Amino acid sequence: MEFPHKLKRFVAWHRRALAAALAGLGVLLLATQLAPAQDPGTAVVVTTRAVAAGDVLTAADVQVVALPLRALPEGPLPEPADVVGTTAATRIAANTVVQAGMLATTADLADGRALVPIAIPDDQLAGLLAPGSLVSLVYAGEGFEVVTDDARVAALPAAQERSELAVVSARAPLVLLDVPNAIAPTVAALGQRGELSVILGAA
Repeated sequence: MEFPHKLKRFVAWHRRALAAALAGLGVLLLATQLAPAQDPGTAVVVTTRAVAAGDVLTAADVQVVALPLRALPEGPLPEPADVVGTTAATRIAANTVVQAGMLATTADLADGRALVPIAIPDDQLAGLLAPGSLVSLVYAGEGFEVVTDDARVAALPAAQERSELAVVSARAPLVLLDVPNAIAPTVAALGQRGELSVILGAA
């Protein structure tokens, strides 16, 4: 058999080159098996500009981008279709991944009601509040005055999350309240200066 004899002679003459080629092929196959799968990214909603607490998000305020999982904050993220038309519960910096805690929980305001953000300088007091809680607002000037006993917590400040995008502002936390329209300007003026005291329940 002439062919097997020639094959053996070829292998004998080129055994080093063949061994090197086989070794290289083995390394290539191993690297292919061990290489991590390419992350296609997760679709998330990111703000295109800074949004103030109480602003209603429009299609121009947000965009959908695909980000690798390692770049995303922990916790559930809202679906893109669920963000437009909602109200920001806290200030959201530009290029920030929108999280559920940044959005007001009040889906539809009743007639004659408004959403107003107020500052809560006391973290312990803010920790006692929960979405839906009935609160009274008191202005402590000369003596004190009950501004309203008909306010409800709509949303709490977003948790501070770090990611490869912007970090949420660490300013004094703002709580979004559902209040009667008639007193909304007063609550906004006093509350955002930190001049309102909060009483749990009706005063």
